[in-house]
Amino acid sequence: MRKTIVTLVALCAAMTANATILRVSNVNGSTAPYQTIQAAHDAAIAGDTIMVDGSNTKYDKTIITKTLVIIGPGFWLTENGLVQESAPSATAEFEIRRGAPGTVIEGFWFKNVWSGVIIMANNCVVRRCYFLDHSGYKGILFTRDRDKDDPDPTGAIIHQNFFADCAIATRYLKDYMTNVQITNNIFVNNGADNDIQNISHSIIEYNTMIGNCTWLPFAWVWSSTIEHNIIRTQKVRYTNIHDVDNNEWNENVICGQNAPEYSTDKDIYTLEQTLKEGKDCGAFAEVYSDNPILSPYVISGVPSAPIIQDLVVPTTVEAGSKMKVTIKLGIQK
Repeated sequence: MRKTIVTLVALCAAMTANATILRVSNVNGSTAPYQTIQAAHDAAIAGDTIMVDGSNTKYDKTIITKTLVIIGPGFWLTENGLVQESAPSATAEFEIRRGAPGTVIEGFWFKNVWSGVIIMANNCVVRRCYFLDHSGYKGILFTRDRDKDDPDPTGAIIHQNFFADCAIATRYLKDYMTNVQITNNIFVNNGADNDIQNISHSIIEYNTMIGNCTWLPFAWVWSSTIEHNIIRTQKVRYTNIHDVDNNEWNENVICGQNAPEYSTDKDIYTLEQTLKEGKDCGAFAEVYSDNPILSPYVISGVPSAPIIQDLVVPTTVEAGSKMKVTIKLGIQK
């Protein structure tokens, strides 16, 4: 299963190597060619990349029907030292239809919506995003079009995200969501019943799951590998995570029902250093694995693309001379 997931990401990277980049901004006065993500999507062809500027205004819900890479600016931007303190995140909603397998969503803030990312397609990737819902609904929802009797989606990577008051769940599937890699994510607060629901034959590892003492991390998780996580409690709804559900449970750190709750990256990082006790666990773990996708949680969710820190362009040059332009780039690894 691990080799399958790595192959999917490699194919996605190869497909986007020579892709067109389309820029979106809904900020008044912006020079971006597109004001909505939907408009950029409609103009793009499969394999293209859409770059979305930060904004204080929420972007409308986007229906994705072709395989794209859609990248926002990240979240908690003031924490990374690469952008100005006033830079806003990009708030959005996405519904990935069955005709868009392998779509990548990265660097967005999903706030107070019923489902931030609805996934009907196979092998999608959601990484470095922030999910917040005070009603305790679904941050990521796997589902299908029942009117068309579509098969269940399968295969996904959910990596380096921050979930507050919401969950990874399914709805209207014929069976369970399968072949999902849920790695290096952080789950906090207490609004949802569970962190991860209705998942089977998947990998759940290197996550930090510290909701309050009534919040159970797993519900209906079957035949999966659950390891190297930091978890407030090992209880699950109705069944025993170790035996009845046929899961492989290895090297998880149980921090106890009375462990304090935290809501920021820095506080959680401090908690993890306290709880590890020599074990390589949790979202910030330095992962040594045959799976190159596994990597520690990234503060502020800034995409890995270079960011211009400084640009110097001379206003005049002597006739016949070359114009020397200096560009300083910062890279969030």
